Amino acid sequence: MYRKRSNYLYVFVLASFAVTATCCLESNSLINESTRSYKQSCPVEVAFQQDRIHRSCGMERKRFMKRRVVYTANGVSTFNPATFMLTQSGINLINPGPYQRESAAKFSNRQQFRNVSYSVRSDGEVGRLQGSSGRLKDKFFITHINVRSILPHIDELRLIFKDNSPAMIAITETWLDDSVADSEVEIYGYSLHRLDRCNKRGGGVALYLSDNLKYIRKSEFEEGPEALWMQVELNNIRYLIGCVYRAPDESLEVFDYMDDVLRYATRNNLEVIILGDLNCDCLNVSLKQSVKLNEFILENDLEQLIKEPTRVTSNTKSLIDVLITTTPSLFNKTGVLSVTLSDHYPIYGIMAFPGTNLKKHKIITTRSWNENNINNFVNELEQVSWSVIDAFDDVDDMCFAWEREFKSIFDNCFPQKRKRIRKQTHPWLDSMLLRLMRKRDQMHKRARKSGSSVDWDEYKRLRNLVTSALRKKRRNYFSNKLNETRGNPKAFWDTLHLVYPGKSKQNVIEKLIVDGQELCDKQDIANSLNEFFTTIANSLLSNQPPPNLQSSDSTIDCSDIFNFKSLNESDVLNALTMINTGKATGADEIPAKALKIAAPYISQVLTKIFNTSYQNGHYPSLWKVARVIPLFKGGCRTERDNQRPISVLPCVSKIHESFVNSDLQEFAWDNA
Repeated sequence: MYRKRSNYLYVFVLASFAVTATCCLESNSLINESTRSYKQSCPVEVAFQQDRIHRSCGMERKRFMKRRVVYTANGVSTFNPATFMLTQSGINLINPGPYQRESAAKFSNRQQFRNVSYSVRSDGEVGRLQGSSGRLKDKFFITHINVRSILPHIDELRLIFKDNSPAMIAITETWLDDSVADSEVEIYGYSLHRLDRCNKRGGGVALYLSDNLKYIRKSEFEEGPEALWMQVELNNIRYLIGCVYRAPDESLEVFDYMDDVLRYATRNNLEVIILGDLNCDCLNVSLKQSVKLNEFILENDLEQLIKEPTRVTSNTKSLIDVLITTTPSLFNKTGVLSVTLSDHYPIYGIMAFPGTNLKKHKIITTRSWNENNINNFVNELEQVSWSVIDAFDDVDDMCFAWEREFKSIFDNCFPQKRKRIRKQTHPWLDSMLLRLMRKRDQMHKRARKSGSSVDWDEYKRLRNLVTSALRKKRRNYFSNKLNETRGNPKAFWDTLHLVYPGKSKQNVIEKLIVDGQELCDKQDIANSLNEFFTTIANSLLSNQPPPNLQSSDSTIDCSDIFNFKSLNESDVLNALTMINTGKATGADEIPAKALKIAAPYISQVLTKIFNTSYQNGHYPSLWKVARVIPLFKGGCRTERDNQRPISVLPCVSKIHESFVNSDLQEFAWDNA
């Protein structure tokens, strides 16, 4: 019986090796014969990696098998004689099975938004660009889109760039004017620079630059065509990056203008990158404007890197959105994104060097005002003996001793912590609307491939449906939000400011021109503004003519002598408890909220400091130090005269000033 089983096993082994050899021969021939035709017939990529082939579409079936054959790194997955024999012999061997590339999961082009998947449909590299923000995490890439009115599309732009963060976003045809504030079209994590078309509808260009980029706006090139230029420094290399728009009916003088810009770049050793819509069809080289563009590129030794159509309609295809550079080797990849924000596709370029670490979230410094910290703060203050200030006669020394002790306790009980502020989301973009957006993009892709008028009509219907639904949901969201917050004035106005943001609070001074010298360093700019603000009063007075005042005889008896009234502790305690906790913190970094909590424990020592100040006729020097914020008034941003200083003094000094003001007003009214 044993010999009979051995014979059967021997025959089985021989048959198994025969089948294995046949499979190998057939698989090799099948690979060689089908490779050419397979790429054409199979809609999914075939990846050859060393000794394995990953196939995801139908293949010819083996005669002796009913299943499709999947080729793996360890043989044919449907049948492996060696594995079968080891299994029958009782030896357990882990079989990894069909090989799956590590990057397979990253080819998905879906972005998650609150458990809702919003697809930005795309092909090839575009799918990897839009679908996996991890692939761009350490890359520097820039993008441009002709958006044809940015206001209706700002929500979709914010959604697209929420997870995919280019270092620079160039926008043409913004259709903005002075009635639209920067805050209405800002994108979280970016600084907005715009150049609106004056006295005419349409046009306009804008640049969004990542907050952690080092750049200078070149305002001297803004006198002429619609163009914004930024000098950006990356990896110790300086780039001149421009966003340019030429209207279809505009003359071709824009190329003469760009010649001048290129000459400036050459003199200053700058690499040049031009993004924009020049309305010169690069696919139709016989057109007059296309000929002029080609001449401009050849004469300046440039290269236009976009090769696919950027504007596709039911009847036409054109390439009018361009990425032009002096150094093509700067880019690893360029292309077109299949995103249907307007009738223009966005274009992109991935730089060849590792990019800057683009911040996904804003980091701020804050303190935790929880009940435990407040109790510790109160307990510490109860144990402090403020008699130490009695050792000083000078009010400056008294103020310094009090502030040092108070800040030490405050910092110990309320330590500073770094807090991440998440990107803004749009609650009105619900699952239904996101599915509708995805369906619109899918239909656009289908219409683009088929060219059918029926598909194009369906795409336009879906596009209009998305636009109207987006407006309706946004309107309903804010309407409901305002109704919910009617009983809370602060929350009501916060919501109202989201609807009507007003003027942007951002005032980043990139450079100043002082006596013909350009200042770009932040410290140099701060020192220059400080010197200007501290001397402006004297310079204004010196230019004023002496006043021509006529004396008059007064009949009022002013024999009373003004003296400050001595303060008592209850007056100071009442002022501290009534302080507005929303006041800005001064240079001493003591917030109004801390003073209000500590009022019962610091009112006595502050009363002593205030009265000593009155007696000595000296105001504490520490309370004269202000945090100065320059506020842009209008005109040229590079001139110091167009900046207005806003001074933020310490909160405790405002309490002192309130008592001084009260005494002065009372004396004035009594002797008027």
